[in-house]
Amino acid sequence: MGVLVCYDDYTYDVINAYHLDYLLDKGCVIGYDDSGDWQKTEDAEAEVILLTDLAHEAAKRDRV
Repeated sequence: MGVLVCYDDYTYDVINAYHLDYLLDKGCVIGYDDSGDWQKTEDAEAEVILLTDLAHEAAKRDRV
């Protein structure tokens, strides 16, 4: 069965369900959809917030 995944670089792919646990363990997947319910990993949300904060700080420095 195919599982829709969102990788840590925000690209999407459909993978074989067999590989999902491995990719989750490696931290490569920040979200996935199996059986119609989107699942989001907890660490991914914190990383998105951190990256957003870093981008805002970089933009502020560039304006100065």
